[in-house]
Amino acid sequence: MLLAVRVAGYDVIAQESAYPQGYYSIAYQEDILKGLELSGNVTYEQMIKLLRNLLEAEHPEIERTAYGNNLNASKKWPVLEYYRDIYCIKGIITALQIRR
Repeated sequence: MLLAVRVAGYDVIAQESAYPQGYYSIAYQEDILKGLELSGNVTYEQMIKLLRNLLEAEHPEIERTAYGNNLNASKKWPVLEYYRDIYCIKGIITALQIRR
């Protein structure tokens, strides 16, 4: 879940809260945990659902300033669009084409 929150761009906000509650809270708010009930060891099925939710999540704009990085939650892009360089991975493109 920690990596999912980082990929979704909310690491800065999650770090302001205590670990792991901050990351769990962000993952829940951004629907990264949608349809999941996590307790104990994570199963393959739960991991696949988590990855699917992450690919459907939105990444906020990160404004870089002299005082640090700020998130602009009013501007968001799908995670795959934000990280355009991963479009080169054929499996992800094929999976998205099949899904639509």
